[in-house]
Amino acid sequence: MVLVQFAAETVTREPVPTLGDRIRAQREAKRLTQAALAERLGVSIHTIIAWEKGVRMTPQADNLAKIADFLEVTMKDLLGTSVWTVAARERATSVPGADARVPQIAGKLPDGKRREFLDRLRRLTAEAEAAHARLEKLRAEAATTEAEIDGLHKARRAEIEVMEIVLEKLKHSDPA
Repeated sequence: MVLVQFAAETVTREPVPTLGDRIRAQREAKRLTQAALAERLGVSIHTIIAWEKGVRMTPQADNLAKIADFLEVTMKDLLGTSVWTVAARERATSVPGADARVPQIAGKLPDGKRREFLDRLRRLTAEAEAAHARLEKLRAEAATTEAEIDGLHKARRAEIEVMEIVLEKLKHSDPA
């Protein structure tokens, strides 16, 4: 558990699993090896190891969709829903002392400005979380639409094949 001191306020925050943590947990829950997942996704085992350890920030979008599909989880489950998910967490942790700067900045402000600063920080965090949720919803809708389109294309190709067979039979049939 991480305690972050916001001037006179203390916020308790449980450590949030990274994308790599969630991939590893889901993979292990399915009793899959890193090699099996790598083979299924068409990537090297080193790539899987790097994703799970967080060496490579995030897989490409197509690989994320494949991972979620193969592990039978939603993208939302894989990416998480908290504002401290993949991108936000990486941005925050990529700046040394990011959490430490909040109390430093807030502590230098007069009381009224401190409260305003912390309220704005909370609002921005909530807005970021809402934007992330909207993005995930749009990604899910796009994936569903793409699957529906693929299904329609397959159905039309099958209908065309049937029609071609019928036409071929009609050409060779006896008009009698």
